[in-house]
Amino acid sequence: MIVGDGKEKSLIKLAHTLGIKDKILFLGFSDNVEQILRIFDVFVLSSLNEGLGRAILEAMASEVAVVATSVGGIPSIIKNQENGILAGAKDFRMIAGAVVKLLENEDLRKAIVKNALADVKAKFKEENMLEKTFKLYEELISQKL
Repeated sequence: MIVGDGKEKSLIKLAHTLGIKDKILFLGFSDNVEQILRIFDVFVLSSLNEGLGRAILEAMASEVAVVATSVGGIPSIIKNQENGILAGAKDFRMIAGAVVKLLENEDLRKAIVKNALADVKAKFKEENMLEKTFKLYEELISQKL
């Protein structure tokens, strides 16, 4: 299942070329991501460049195991093999291997989900994020004055 509308058209074309288009759901843009995430066993974010990776936080909060590329701010969220699995950018074999590992090892998947949920609750509560953002703005404003 692919959710989003980024490079979806090229992925549809590639899936057709590979003869697997009927095995993939291309949902396009969705505003009910929380409901969609609930049906996943594993969430994959294979970005080549990523800021914080909000989609990862949403997956973790939805109790879905995460496999993501180690780019941008993602390593600040994912502790490899603890609350998710990190793979190299463009290392599709490693990404696929991590997905298979999580699907075949339910105990590992459950442990990762448990750790991820605890991390999201502890570090990314709305109140904490608002407080940190407010403090950052205050610091930036004081530097300008």
